[in-house]
Amino acid sequence: MEQEKQKGTVIFFQGFWGFIAQDNGEKDMFVHWSDINVDGHKALKKDQRVSYLIGTNNMGQPKAIDVTIDD
Repeated sequence: MEQEKQKGTVIFFQGFWGFIAQDNGEKDMFVHWSDINVDGHKALKKDQRVSYLIGTNNMGQPKAIDVTIDD
């Protein structure tokens, strides 16, 4: 079964990492620049709307993956 993309708002992004406030009200989601799916410079801005899937890091903790910027 394919996972449905989640939606949220960037609350912080600096350098290579940040956090997304999830629309579902659950705990803020960590995001790493390598999981941002855009052409060109991979960065997010505060208050930007995004869609993402939920994956796990190498320690089994949740993180945002396949992050795209919503228009």
